[in-house]
Amino acid sequence: MASLNYPLPPDNIPLLNQNDYMKGDKISSSGYGVHKVLNHPDKLLKIMWLFDAPQNAEDEENPWTELKMSYIVGELGIGAKIYGYYVENRNIHMIMELVEGTLLKHTTSNENIYNKVLVIAETLVDNGIQNRDMNGSNIIIQNDGSIKVIDYGQAYEISNLSDSEKNQLIIKMARYARPHDNSEYSLTDEMSKRLATKISLLNKGKGINPLPPMSKSRSKSKSKSKSKSKSKSKSKSKSKSKSKSKSKSKSKSKSKSKSKSKSKSKSK
Repeated sequence: MASLNYPLPPDNIPLLNQNDYMKGDKISSSGYGVHKVLNHPDKLLKIMWLFDAPQNAEDEENPWTELKMSYIVGELGIGAKIYGYYVENRNIHMIMELVEGTLLKHTTSNENIYNKVLVIAETLVDNGIQNRDMNGSNIIIQNDGSIKVIDYGQAYEISNLSDSEKNQLIIKMARYARPHDNSEYSLTDEMSKRLATKISLLNKGKGINPLPPMSKSRSKSKSKSKSKSKSKSKSKSKSKSKSKSKSKSKSKSKSKSKSKSKSKSKSK
């Protein structure tokens, strides 16, 4: 029998009045059903069973995880906006934005779509979220070309990943949007390509903080100090050469006087 002791729901998500939302037809079997909301045509109602987590959850022991993850990505702008929830008959009823567009599985992926899905995957990982179910049925291409991922039933919190692990996870999460044949492009090749792109952006100056250009006053002062040091060294060398020549002339005159005195003594 399922336990009735559950973790508390997230305290930052609005608790709604269930009487304000009239459940309509089911449009998807995701979770325990996604329904239209009759009195709010721009919203959907997703039902999630408040299950006994140790028996039914794949990795998470918190039955509120999908609600929490969905709310975070809605605030980030890469998923459907979550307006709040209510609980009825031990089921979580999540009121979410109706995202209109074309499912990825109904179109042909290309580099443009793939790059946008990569950005979404990177945003998720940077915010400590892994979504294991980013497939063609959960990725919607909106009419303006933007993309949202709408299902986070297999999304979990992650932490303490190295840069290479993050990069590998990003590519793995976005793999359903790849326009390439998996037999031709392995994940390793894709990682190398992604790293090469980042390096090329760095080489172009993005993300680099160059030293500020030297001001004119600083350059002038440096040139003045250099010229002063040069003039000082020149004057020193000149004075040294003068002193050397003086000492040489003095020694010569002394030797001459000595020789003269010697010759005089001999003649006597």
